[in-house]
Amino acid sequence: MLYHAELGAEERSLAQERFASGEVRVAVTTSAFGMGVDIPTVRQVIHAGLPLSLEEYYQQAGRAGRDGLPAVCVVVHTGADRRLPEFFIETAHPDAATVGAVHRSLVEEGYDPGAWSRVVHRDAFVRALSDRAGDAARELLRDAGVIEGGVATPMPAHLLPVDHGRVAAHRRAATARFGRLLDYLAGRRCRHRDVVEYFGEKASAVDCGSGCDVCTGAAAPVGPALDPTPVRQALSAVARLRGRVGVVKLAKVLVGSQSRELGGASGIPTFGALRGWREPDVVELLRRLTDAGALQVGNDRYPTVDITPRGVEAMRGDVQLEIADPRAEGPPRAARAAAVDEELDAEAQALFGRLRRWRTETARERNYSPFVVFPDRTLVELARRRPTTNDELLAVPGVGKGKKDMYGEAVLAIIAASLETP
Repeated sequence: MLYHAELGAEERSLAQERFASGEVRVAVTTSAFGMGVDIPTVRQVIHAGLPLSLEEYYQQAGRAGRDGLPAVCVVVHTGADRRLPEFFIETAHPDAATVGAVHRSLVEEGYDPGAWSRVVHRDAFVRALSDRAGDAARELLRDAGVIEGGVATPMPAHLLPVDHGRVAAHRRAATARFGRLLDYLAGRRCRHRDVVEYFGEKASAVDCGSGCDVCTGAAAPVGPALDPTPVRQALSAVARLRGRVGVVKLAKVLVGSQSRELGGASGIPTFGALRGWREPDVVELLRRLTDAGALQVGNDRYPTVDITPRGVEAMRGDVQLEIADPRAEGPPRAARAAAVDEELDAEAQALFGRLRRWRTETARERNYSPFVVFPDRTLVELARRRPTTNDELLAVPGVGKGKKDMYGEAVLAIIAASLETP
């Protein structure tokens, strides 16, 4: 089912009814639909892109699992997805020059036609201004009383009674909220704990143990946090080169490559700042800085790298970025699986296999991801300890009262059957 703003009122109403009744199980919608959903049996919320803040993400994720049963929220994103939220933030808070140019355009137009898209006589400075930015500037002018009765009062731009300091402060706050969301997504601490602490409930903040990708081990493996010094050095190199080089050449600059293709780029103070690093590791560091919102990569045929306002703050030490050291990655997935097998004897490995098959079937029946039932780490402990009572089951890491009540009987039955097998 599709739901978006361009549908007619009758089509939107029908779509909501079909989803609420259960006739439709999957809805592909804009966030406006999601915020109006109050259906207790929603099992998954998948963001195909980035919300504007952790508050927005938390509200939308909260549409799932309202019946108290396990539910999953997934954010699918890449570093390039930052551009749309950043565009929204920038256009919603126009600067003084933009507001002045929009005002001149409306004076020339003779009246306010009700939408920037309808303004014909545009000042040269804002001729290509987006509808969103133009309407934001019109809203500021209306709030300031410059537009009254559909007419813009002529006056010099420097006398417009718009509080640009307040607009700039709101822009900085919105940018900071978006940056906090990026930190949350890039972080490697319990997602539940991070959210609870963000909303000021530090006293009750504890790791969930088995309810998020970090605690279950499903998150992408990362190394230890990188010291701030190489992060700042990398950001400084980008700032000094002012968007003139791409990722590969930038990596060569940072490792101190003697390649002739570097030209004048080899003359910056941070040339060779990461000498001793492998070039692929520097490229990965730059990718992680891009994902963290500190760098941006252009869309040109030969994309170059530039620093963002958030990157400038990190370079100056005003904000700390949690960047995993790309030189200290964990073992590949196959190696981790082999390591798990080495922990168990032959009988435990056989039980582990039965538990995994049961988990797959249970997840399929309930329309869950398997790790929501139990992560591999918990299955390993179940296979090793082989609990036979509820008390013993509750002593296994990753098994709480809720999981015991939901899956305990089935798990104990599988273990009991394995103990009876000669």
